[in-house]
Amino acid sequence: MRAALAWVVVVSVLGSCLMVGGCSFLEVSGPPRPAPRDGRVECTDSRVYPIADVVAAALGAGLAGAIALSPPSGENPGGTAIVLGIAGVGIVTAAIGTLSALYGFSKVGDCRRAKARAAGT
Repeated sequence: MRAALAWVVVVSVLGSCLMVGGCSFLEVSGPPRPAPRDGRVECTDSRVYPIADVVAAALGAGLAGAIALSPPSGENPGGTAIVLGIAGVGIVTAAIGTLSALYGFSKVGDCRRAKARAAGT
C-alpha cells in the first residue's frame, strides 16, 4: 500500500512539473557541504526530474512555436491577446523548464560524484 501511495505521489509531482516545469528546483538536492564524516551521502542521483524539465521545456517551446506559426484569424479581433498570452505561457514554461533542467543535471552530477568519492571509486 505504501509503495502504491509513493508512486501516486511521484506521478502527481511529475505531472504537475510537466504542466509548469521546475521539477528539479523543487525535488533535486545536491550533496551536503561539507561531506559527512560517516561517508553516507544523501542526495538526488536520479535524472528523472531534470528529464521531466527537458520535456516541459520542449512542450512549452512547441506550444509557443505552434502559436507563433499559426495564421491569424480575422473572426475574433480580441483573440490576438489570448493567442499572445498562450504563447507567453509557452515561453515562460520553456524558460523555467530549461533553467530547472540545467540546475537538476548539475546537482545530480554533483551527487553522483560525491557518492563515488564516498564509495572510494
